[in-house]
Amino acid sequence: MKNRVLTLLLICTLPTLSFSQTFFASGMKESLLKGRVKQVEEFMARFNNEEDWEGKKTNLNKDTAYHAQYLRTLFDHSRFRVKNGKLIPQAEQFIRDVVKNNYKIHFTDTTWVAQVDCKAKINRKSTKIKLFLHTRQKAKHEYEWVIFQIECPLLPADSTITHPFISPIEHEIGFTGLLSLPIGEHQEIIIKDITDVTFVFFNVPGYAFSIERLERKNSYNTGWLITNLNLTTNN
Repeated sequence: MKNRVLTLLLICTLPTLSFSQTFFASGMKESLLKGRVKQVEEFMARFNNEEDWEGKKTNLNKDTAYHAQYLRTLFDHSRFRVKNGKLIPQAEQFIRDVVKNNYKIHFTDTTWVAQVDCKAKINRKSTKIKLFLHTRQKAKHEYEWVIFQIECPLLPADSTITHPFISPIEHEIGFTGLLSLPIGEHQEIIIKDITDVTFVFFNVPGYAFSIERLERKNSYNTGWLITNLNLTTNN
């Protein structure tokens, strides 16, 4: 009889444990997903202290302590974090400057650049190529991406660049619209694969910083993060 009672208790308890564990794991995954900087414009909104992890608009622009802490989450901790939640001195100074002066970054700015590393074919020869793009206003409330520089060992440094239309949302889909798009003075460049995308911002006086998409499991510090920070002479 005792054995039967114990068996029934185990049968009743196991589903409860399984449900609790599943619920906890589901909650963790949801929290991690919210922490991940999923899009470039989401990075911008968090940088500007305009959006929280829930994706909701914030009214915390005057809360400088919150803004500073939020900015720390946008740095790649494997490169910049030291201890006690702080970052290396240069990054901390950058954060203080951004918060003090309330610097913002936006898609429509002309002070940021996309670097797109590709595999390409030029006149049927396989090669690696770097494309540099910036946004350009076509009309009121209408923008596009424009290639302004190409680096490739098979091309002369003064190569003429054509300006095919590149959608203003390409930065959110890895510039895949460039694939098989003819580029160059004689449309001799064919992009076959996108290998890496980096964005460089010059919006904050005295600094240049880059963001890249980093993929990490079971971490809040993932997605589009600051991976490089340099001092500049332009103040």
